[in-house]
Amino acid sequence: MKRTDYCGRIDGRHLGQTITVAGWVHRRRDHGGVIFVDLRDASGVAQVVFREGEMAERAHQLRAEYCVAVTGEVITSRRGELSVLADEWSVAAKALRRVLCRHPNAAVLFASRPAATARALERLEEYLAVLHE
Repeated sequence: MKRTDYCGRIDGRHLGQTITVAGWVHRRRDHGGVIFVDLRDASGVAQVVFREGEMAERAHQLRAEYCVAVTGEVITSRRGELSVLADEWSVAAKALRRVLCRHPNAAVLFASRPAATARALERLEEYLAVLHE
């Protein structure tokens, strides 16, 4: 399956179209046979709906941080939110553990890393200067 769109870029123009999105399972919710998955990629999050039947049964295996591709029609939920109604999907990779770089606050952590590294180097230089006096 080749991605046609990004999760965070799905908008009203996509309504009624069949698209393929790919990303990481952020959250899975089971509501009486219908399964909802929040699928995350670098652009944002999209809700994917697996209706009752074989699709929902297969979707029970999905866990957080599984990397999946989903093809389906963009629909409007009862709440008026855009969702992808899954027709076909596949698991590209199973996650063995939650990876830090997939965490919602990862951007903040990675952005602060250069400043923390620079401060650590300054301290090291100060320490070395004291040793050589």
